[in-house]
Amino acid sequence: MKLLLAAIVSASALLAPAPAAVIAPDAAQLIDQPETPRAIVLDGLATWFDAERGAQSSWYTRAGIKYYGAAGSELRSIKQHYWRTSWPVMITSKLTGKSIVVQVVDICTCYGARNDATDDRLIDLAPAVWAALGVPLSAGVMQIELRVIP
Repeated sequence: MKLLLAAIVSASALLAPAPAAVIAPDAAQLIDQPETPRAIVLDGLATWFDAERGAQSSWYTRAGIKYYGAAGSELRSIKQHYWRTSWPVMITSKLTGKSIVVQVVDICTCYGARNDATDDRLIDLAPAVWAALGVPLSAGVMQIELRVIP
């Protein structure tokens, strides 16, 4: 009986598929691969502005963009802004923990004191963004995390 069992085990080993060979990539293949873009995350302050205030209207509000923002100097240094274009960022309120994707559509001069190196205002945001994040406009400024979406 043991002999028969050993014969069956040996035969099944012959019928089993051979394990696939693992081939390691050579160094040239690894070097030529594009890098995965790293997420750019900034912490700082957001202020607000209303592009529809009074009789004003801008290209992005006429285009129906509800959740918009204007980039401050640090954000502009990361990504170039072109006239009448937009690009997305994820804004998270540190107060409420809520997040929303915002289209950066403009540049701003969102700073308190000119040439103040400690002023970390990143972006001006539309009133609709503040409402979606659950922060009242009366707060004036909000602590945020801003994540640039590649």
